[in-house]
Amino acid sequence: MSDLDDDSIIVKEEWENHTVGDRVNVWLGDGTHTSLRIAVMPTGTGDNGVYITPRNAPTAPVGPFDVRLAPGADAGTVAAGLRQALRT
Repeated sequence: MSDLDDDSIIVKEEWENHTVGDRVNVWLGDGTHTSLRIAVMPTGTGDNGVYITPRNAPTAPVGPFDVRLAPGADAGTVAAGLRQALRT
C-alpha cells in the first residue's frame, strides 16, 4: 500500500489484467478517463476490487481500514490522530 500514488491502482489477482507495472484504462466516478499503473495486492482486499488515491476519487467515502499499533504506541493518542486525519 505504501507505493500507491495518484498514478497507480491496486487490483486483486482476479482482475483480467493484473501484471504489476502494466497500465489499465479506467473511468473515474466523474466520468473522467485515465490510465493507471497496476500494483497487485493478492490478499486483504475483502470485497473491494480496487484501491485508488483520494485524487482519483475525491467524493468517495472513506471505507473501513485496519490499524496496527507500533510497540509502545499509546492507543488513545493514535485514535485522536486518526479522528483528526478523518476530519481533514
